[in-house]
Amino acid sequence: MGLAVETPYTATEPANALTTDGSYMQEPVFGGKLYYYETGPKQGKPIVLVHGLDEQGMSYWHDVVVELAQTYRVILLDLPGFGRSGRVTALYSPAQYAKLLDWFIRRRTNSPVTLIGHSMGGAIALYYAATYPKNLKHLIVFDAAGILHRTAFTKHFTDIYQQDDPLLGSLTRDPGSHLNTWMSILLTKTESMNKPFEIMLDNPQLSKYLLKGTSPLVIAGFALAQTDFSKIIGKIKTPTTIIWGREDKIAPPRVAQVLNRRIPHSRLIMIDDAGHTPMVTNIDVTNQILSEVLQTPQGQTSGLLYKSIRFKKRKRNGRCYKQDGMRFSGYYSKLRIIECSGVKLTDVTTPSLLISGSKVNIVRGYFTNRNTAINVRFSQLKMTNATVSGKVAIKATDSKLDLAGVDIDATQAGVATKNSATLICSLCEFNVPAIQGTVHGLYSLDRNNHL
Repeated sequence: MGLAVETPYTATEPANALTTDGSYMQEPVFGGKLYYYETGPKQGKPIVLVHGLDEQGMSYWHDVVVELAQTYRVILLDLPGFGRSGRVTALYSPAQYAKLLDWFIRRRTNSPVTLIGHSMGGAIALYYAATYPKNLKHLIVFDAAGILHRTAFTKHFTDIYQQDDPLLGSLTRDPGSHLNTWMSILLTKTESMNKPFEIMLDNPQLSKYLLKGTSPLVIAGFALAQTDFSKIIGKIKTPTTIIWGREDKIAPPRVAQVLNRRIPHSRLIMIDDAGHTPMVTNIDVTNQILSEVLQTPQGQTSGLLYKSIRFKKRKRNGRCYKQDGMRFSGYYSKLRIIECSGVKLTDVTTPSLLISGSKVNIVRGYFTNRNTAINVRFSQLKMTNATVSGKVAIKATDSKLDLAGVDIDATQAGVATKNSATLICSLCEFNVPAIQGTVHGLYSLDRNNHL
């Protein structure tokens, strides 16, 4: 808990029932006033909605609430530090917010709830589901942010920051953007941190330098990036529905794919032509999806099915040489990608993959060889939801690897190099001599340091 210094809330969005007809209560986790709103039939099944990293708090749920409240008892809150709730200097982390949700849900309901979270609220909902499952019936996550390892998280924003995209420009460079204040800090300072987050809050000079003083938005964004979700996702047993905008450039769809793979009894629904906020930009489709999934909370499709992808073996070789944007899928006896950029492999199975001087993105795949399945040289490889096995699963030479939701099984080494390589792992599973279990981190490899 931090110093409870209240900052007055100044409304900047149009008034509606969510912003004018709510109530306040004193909450014990952050020590401030909590604004909440309830609507719908009092005997209806309870649904709790959690907003993301937006200074206006719950407001953007308005059109969803109007539809849900016809059948369900809908409960929303402005998270402390946002909207009309109190602002204090405190650790606005997913763990603390989950603790607040536990207290709030037990105060407002007498039965298990359906919890719906978006963006940072989705991350908080995931944390809640892993930590306080008894009060939860169904988890619904929209475009959850911050789930990958923080290096992959910040690298993603570094990549899009450099693109000349009007939407991305408004999100990352516009001084008025709600992401701008913490984004610049996140990109430049996350990896250089050598002190625990809590210590920064107790050090005014360090807090002012890294967190711009007492801004809850900055603290919450920074704490989200620092949270290790590898210890959380595997604990979730609640039926989970993952809903994602296919064009989301803030929380990339690979996060949704990894969550679907790692959470049992989960189902994934992608919304076409939608970005990070489908409940605003694609409201009719969003409401239709919610109507259907709320009637069938048990997930019908598990991400574990990705492990069983196989293709009928045919003798064919694949090759890309000095071409950009090539696409591959299906089975290949061997696949060679040399001096190519923007290459994408989707649902590929091959016992022999060579990547040299190239940039490659793999989405789902199965690579197995008695010796080495994947050989990467002087390249950048992004791989999501794949299985790789061999004596040495991956050999990487002077390359950068970004793996998410990847399973690696090897008898000698999972990732080895004769020179040097950089490896980012997010929610990966390794069964290799050096480690057995979840791997979630940044690794610098050399000839004497394999994984």
